Amino acid sequence: MAPVRHPLIDLVMNDETSRYVGHLERKILQFTLDDMKMRALLELLTGDMWDNNDFHKQSDTEIQQLAVDTLKRRLNMSEADARRLVADRWNRLNPPTESPEVATYLFGPKPNVMPHNVTVSRPLAVANSAPPYDVKKHLAGLQQAAENRAKNREGL
Repeated sequence: MAPVRHPLIDLVMNDETSRYVGHLERKILQFTLDDMKMRALLELLTGDMWDNNDFHKQSDTEIQQLAVDTLKRRLNMSEADARRLVADRWNRLNPPTESPEVATYLFGPKPNVMPHNVTVSRPLAVANSAPPYDVKKHLAGLQQAAENRAKNREGL
């Protein structure tokens, strides 16, 4: 069996890294507290224990069915009224996305990828003048930067 190392064993904790780790730990703590508050609110509203429910693994239809069942049981609503209320609230608070790639309510559409490579650069004041730098060297630098990014992506 191979020895197991802690993933952060080689981490150099300089000032910048320790600040970044602190921000991440604060965010995790904030999300944990928010999760506990929302579960406590659900328990107060419904009287049911929600500690064992893992909402992150449930699909949209399972969450909607859970809401319908709770409304029927707690408010004595009919099945049709509960479904209509849940569907109206779902559509109002979770508008349909443009992309079919988005499968759950937790994630929004992927951001548009903007091209970051500059292929033509001219001074704004005079459009027909020659650029104040060597264009061939500039284009070679852009090509080298693209190759470096490709190598870094392959290494991940």
